[in-house]
Amino acid sequence: MNDRFDVMPDYLRVLELELRRQALVSSRVSRRRLRWRRPALIPVIAGLIITAVLLNAGSMGSGMRAYAYARILDTPAVPLPGYLARGFALVPGGAPQGRLDEARPISAVVGATVLTGDAIWCLSVPDAAAVAGPGFSCVQSSEFFRFGISIAVGHQYVAVLPTGVRNPTLTRNGVTVTLRPDRQGVIAVNDFHHGDTITLYSVDGKARPDHAR
Repeated sequence: MNDRFDVMPDYLRVLELELRRQALVSSRVSRRRLRWRRPALIPVIAGLIITAVLLNAGSMGSGMRAYAYARILDTPAVPLPGYLARGFALVPGGAPQGRLDEARPISAVVGATVLTGDAIWCLSVPDAAAVAGPGFSCVQSSEFFRFGISIAVGHQYVAVLPTGVRNPTLTRNGVTVTLRPDRQGVIAVNDFHHGDTITLYSVDGKARPDHAR
């Protein structure tokens, strides 16, 4: 028995040393794997950061679009024209539906008015040749804050623009010139004749040509 006890501690010692060695090797391997994996994780982390930045920029962009503005809104509102009742859902010529609540006169064109409501923008411009009333144009609010609103009545062209868009251009006889909006964000051309084209530009750079008839 004593001989066995004399031998047993040696086996236990060997087992203890082997277990410690295995634990040390495992620890070193884990550290090497961690060091190897860190560079591989860098592109992943960078991708996550870039994605977060893009998502944040997208939300900012949406917020900026949500708070789009038009300088015409700085003009004090006046009562709606007599042929409109407050809150009336106007549908001239299949125009977009919406309630009109406010009117703002356009300084550059006598009698011209911008009408605003909950979902649409309308532009009313006097037409001396018309018996039924002024020329009328309506667009959805989303369309207005992208391009603006425009109308041609006789030889007169009027456009009201949102902020943040490129200045419109007039092309006549092959020559293109830039038109500068006034302090209300209004473009008024009194000699808009057949063959002329006025191009409006959206906030995202798209072009919308208006051709004189």
